[in-house]
Amino acid sequence: LIAPLSISLSMNIDAPKLWIPVSEKGSDGALFIDAGKFQVSFRKLEQVTETHWEVDGYDMQVKFVKGSFASAVDYIEGLSSCKSYKNEITTVICPFPVHVTADFIGEKELKRDQNK
Repeated sequence: LIAPLSISLSMNIDAPKLWIPVSEKGSDGALFIDAGKFQVSFRKLEQVTETHWEVDGYDMQVKFVKGSFASAVDYIEGLSSCKSYKNEITTVICPFPVHVTADFIGEKELKRDQNK
């Protein structure tokens, strides 16, 4: 689709943090998935169909947190000192970044000969 205007969009997203219990007993602990932070940008120039996307993710990680749900909530919200949870937290996947770049070319408009 050829639009007469150019478009540029940029978003910073604080990604979700998920708490997944490992069993029915809340005291067995859970996996804590921190999706980190995302930056998304989109550009389309004037009178063209090509678009450019960039997605960057930072500090995505997975940890196992021992103990009850209440202690995990304190950890997630940062209400308590991280030192008190040091022995209860096991890193499963260390923080890592992701970068994705994509260029898309839309369908070009076909001009038909009106005389045929």
